Amino acid sequence: MIGKIDKQQISYNLYESLIVDALELGSDYWAMVDIDGIKFPQEYDELTLTEKIAKAIWYQNATLPIYNRADETLLGKVNIKSIKNAFEEMARNETESYKRILNESFTEEDSDTFLQIATMGFVRYK
Repeated sequence: MIGKIDKQQISYNLYESLIVDALELGSDYWAMVDIDGIKFPQEYDELTLTEKIAKAIWYQNATLPIYNRADETLLGKVNIKSIKNAFEEMARNETESYKRILNESFTEEDSDTFLQIATMGFVRYK
């Protein structure tokens, strides 16, 4: 659980929709994931891969390596701590995107920004 960021409670559902959107749409132009080290419980069998990843990070404290799609270099690892840091960073420095995320009216660009910050600590790709 992430808890409160900037006085706002971050729910699993908000996090899941954001990370699923980033992995499926917003960040697919630069990000490639490695799920080999993640063990998904049988109860996740009916979920999509991105939903499994979201649950594993949130509930199992899994770490997801993310690579540059172009040259396959490791860019960073996403885990619950980096997710929390990304929410905190967005609350401070990406305020318009953060407001849209909290209102659940975020764009693919917002989810991409979120995943870049969770992966690398900053926005590298525009």
